[in-house]
Amino acid sequence: MPHAPSNQSTRVAAIIDKDVKEKLKKFASLNRWTMSQAIAYLIETGLENPDNKQGVENL
Repeated sequence: MPHAPSNQSTRVAAIIDKDVKEKLKKFASLNRWTMSQAIAYLIETGLENPDNKQGVENL
């Protein structure tokens, strides 16, 4: 589960399509998360994905 904001957290902004936002709202609701928590989870798991073709593990 995503963690609460801490002094190690920072804020980001993104522009997404309305249909993506609706999917995100449903995803967050199903997990009983805020949209911010859901976004943080998806970003973190996406960056940790070993199948990521961009070599993020080297960052």
